[in-house]
Amino acid sequence: MNGAQIAFIDYLNNWKETLPGVYKLIPAIGNTILAIIVAKILLKISINFIKKLVDKKTNVTPLMGGFMIKTLQVIVWSITAISILGFWGIDIAPILAGVGVSGIVLGLALQETIASIFSGFMIAVSKPFGIGDYVEIGSVSGTVSSMDTVAVGLVTPDGKKIVMANKLVWGAVITNYSSNATRRIDMALNISYDVDINRVKEIAREILVSYPDVLENPAPVIEVGEYADSFMKLYIRPYCKNGDYWKIKFRFQADLPKALSSAGIKIPRNKLEITNIEEK
Repeated sequence: MNGAQIAFIDYLNNWKETLPGVYKLIPAIGNTILAIIVAKILLKISINFIKKLVDKKTNVTPLMGGFMIKTLQVIVWSITAISILGFWGIDIAPILAGVGVSGIVLGLALQETIASIFSGFMIAVSKPFGIGDYVEIGSVSGTVSSMDTVAVGLVTPDGKKIVMANKLVWGAVITNYSSNATRRIDMALNISYDVDINRVKEIAREILVSYPDVLENPAPVIEVGEYADSFMKLYIRPYCKNGDYWKIKFRFQADLPKALSSAGIKIPRNKLEITNIEEK
């Protein structure tokens, strides 16, 4: 490098030193804008890909897809923020240390929320139910109307909305009545010991066979299940599609007493006898 070149380089360095402060910020501003644009493009591509997986009915459920999107957003924007701070010449070591201490404090204060988030992740992975399923969670039952990272929403048969934290959902016994295409209807009838049991079973079976929504396979089960002091308990258990459960149950319970009455068969009722004892 000759003397002219060295002199030119020194001139450029001196020229940069004499620039106004605003011009020195141009590289930092440009890199910041570029980092934000790249982050948005990456997020858009990734989110669209996750949404396609959800729409294609793959193993990625809507709840799991929501978790993946939110986690990706946190990671991408965290990396972008750290990069931007570096562009501006800010030492991030003290910031990270402060974030660590603050994270511990927030973790203690928000431990219930964090527990619900992790429980939501477990629900997303295990998939015990989905939107539209009729479930029983602990002592609460209803149709699943919403699922997110914090809570599950249920709508009860009488139209009430119930919101349960994921922590409570994951810690309870979950019964999904919609997981299978078919469902058994469990009903019982008390009959007297002096009644022709075969005739009662025949009447119940005739009613069920007349319903087109009752499945032939598996065949309905109609058998004596219990013996009490004054009556026998007849178990009546037909099978149907999930959506026909309540329709068949309500219809059968209305039709059976009428059919038994027409056949001269009475359903036993508890009787209370009161005897007056005259004082002597």
